[in-house]
Amino acid sequence: MQTLLLILLAVIVTTSASAKETYISYDVIETRRTASDHRESITQISLLPGDDINYYYREDVYGSTTPVVTAIYFQNSYKRKATEKEKKDLILKLLEANIFHLKSDPKSESKEYFTDLNVRINDRECRYFFNTPPKSPTRKAIHDIMLKFTKKTKVDQPLDRAKATTVTEGDLQPARQVQLTEILENLDKYHGKRVSVIGYYHGEFEGSSLSVDEKASKSNDLKRSIWRSEPSTFAEKSAIKDKNNAWLRVDGVFLRGPRGHMSLWPGEITRLTRVEPVSKP
Repeated sequence: MQTLLLILLAVIVTTSASAKETYISYDVIETRRTASDHRESITQISLLPGDDINYYYREDVYGSTTPVVTAIYFQNSYKRKATEKEKKDLILKLLEANIFHLKSDPKSESKEYFTDLNVRINDRECRYFFNTPPKSPTRKAIHDIMLKFTKKTKVDQPLDRAKATTVTEGDLQPARQVQLTEILENLDKYHGKRVSVIGYYHGEFEGSSLSVDEKASKSNDLKRSIWRSEPSTFAEKSAIKDKNNAWLRVDGVFLRGPRGHMSLWPGEITRLTRVEPVSKP
């Protein structure tokens, strides 16, 4: 078996220029829930034509009750090419793990876990979709092979962990009352802080703006608005009294921008614990 795989690998490496280049991508989206934290992690690993390595990792926090919350987001793309040996080793290990003998999972409505595996080696190409974590020997092996590849090539860590880490206050920390204009003038000062603000809210397709006044909302003045996101997983349902085209008091965590759809807003208020209609200030 080993001899056969080595022969196959030799054919792959010495194939004619007309053959398709190796392409391997492994994307994993996973929801993690504990009694105090709810977040989604996205991991993307790719060996691209031309031997460029792509690594992307992101954590989106949907709710957290710990006093301090950290989340990591970074991307190492086109900063490193795989050497010929690294490429050959990866291909051989994937073939040894029988990557072309996998089968996709049946369709599922579950949003807790999703994997997209797309592989092209020489003229053979397959794409698989999985809705469950790796449990079979083959899937476990492939999962470990891809993670070890990123570790060996040293692309699985941010160049500057401090810059890649967002630190915020937890969703049950006291919210400081502050004017929306004050936040917009001091984005760095309030980044990661729990705030309580009043603004005019307008929500539509690909739009969710909390603005300093109705004029800014109607004129779509995004420089005088922040993106309004969703309630925290740990918010009391009775505290979320939403209303469109209305003045609202909103409690949540502020994140400096660019944020929102197409990153057009200067900031965002997220993990909301209170949405309450109020009179015009």
